[in-house]
Amino acid sequence: MNILVVHDRSEVITEIRKVLSGSDLCLSRIDAAPDYVTARDQLQAYVYDVMILDLTLPHIHGKGAPSHGVVENFLAELFSPTTMNVPGDLIGITRDVGALADISASIGPHLMAIIREDDADGWKTLLLERLTYVEASRQARLRSIYSHFDADVAILVALDKELEPFHEIFELEPIAAGAETYAFTFNDRLDHVRRGVACAIGRPGTASAAASTQSIITLHRPRVALMSGFCGGVEGKANLGDLVFFEQVFDWDAGKWKTDDAKDPHFFPRPEPISIRGSQAHAVARRMRTEGLANAPSRLHRAKELSPKFEGSGEILLEAAGSGSSVVSDVDIRSQISALNETIAAVDMESYGFYHACQHTLVKRPEMLCVKAVADFCDMNKQNKVHAACCYLAAQVTSDIILHKWTF
Repeated sequence: MNILVVHDRSEVITEIRKVLSGSDLCLSRIDAAPDYVTARDQLQAYVYDVMILDLTLPHIHGKGAPSHGVVENFLAELFSPTTMNVPGDLIGITRDVGALADISASIGPHLMAIIREDDADGWKTLLLERLTYVEASRQARLRSIYSHFDADVAILVALDKELEPFHEIFELEPIAAGAETYAFTFNDRLDHVRRGVACAIGRPGTASAAASTQSIITLHRPRVALMSGFCGGVEGKANLGDLVFFEQVFDWDAGKWKTDDAKDPHFFPRPEPISIRGSQAHAVARRMRTEGLANAPSRLHRAKELSPKFEGSGEILLEAAGSGSSVVSDVDIRSQISALNETIAAVDMESYGFYHACQHTLVKRPEMLCVKAVADFCDMNKQNKVHAACCYLAAQVTSDIILHKWTF
């Protein structure tokens, strides 16, 4: 717990520090400020769980008499749009008995408690009781927040162009706190209004996908997290333009490089696959694989308009994928990846990080599902000529899930 003590008398600050250091509170930081100006600077620089506030302060220590008018102005500024970080709780402390009535009417609504400071030690006991309550309440709030969902859906993509089709499906409103993160609402299959967030990570790769996914999940706590975009395919197991639900994901570049005397280094893979089998997401993917691509003729026509080189049929597959940190454009490497498991039909750079972050989160764990369209065969012909079509089809299937298939 981080605590800021704002008081113009150093002896009181010393006593409060003694009370805190001798307590069982879990304390990370205790700072002090003798006046309004210093307190404002502290609140601009740090985030505090509690501020213990003297209700009669000078504007600048040593210049001018302390008054509760200064505190009124301080709190008015604190609770208006400002650069200061508002503490989680405020506890007032004062010796000015005559001003208590005025303080209760003007400043009191901002405070969780007002403690009368006197020459006895009762106020210290009362202060410690209030702080103990604040810590217990804070922990209870965090447990409650972390054990409940907030948003209904989170959609993540690696690149901006993979998010572009979603702008035509939903009204995406930028979230001020997140780069390339958007909020949107939609009606589910029962016509209930739901809330979602969508995020373009901005770069490919397992690490960036894991970091962004964990951030989105922690901040927004979605019921279901979906990843959309394009991927490479394993020739013979998937065709160009096929839509692959990732049933399992293998981290194909996890392993060990070993060498013997006079021999070249050799890579020994040690993948730890992540599976969605047995989940609601898996049941939805199975059902959609059986039903096939909804509105296929019109959607394939639109895909062809977006990418004239596109020739796919939009078949839906439920297969394993290999995911790693490198772009694969070599058939020998692709063969090594597909050799890890005969069901591997797709190769990408984000899904393992995405699945891993969804599965290993401190907040309530969301359902997870990755759907990507095959744009190439991970060979020397790897190009971006059909990326627009693949992004569009993956976005259409992803939106079908949350609009028509998912039971929230």
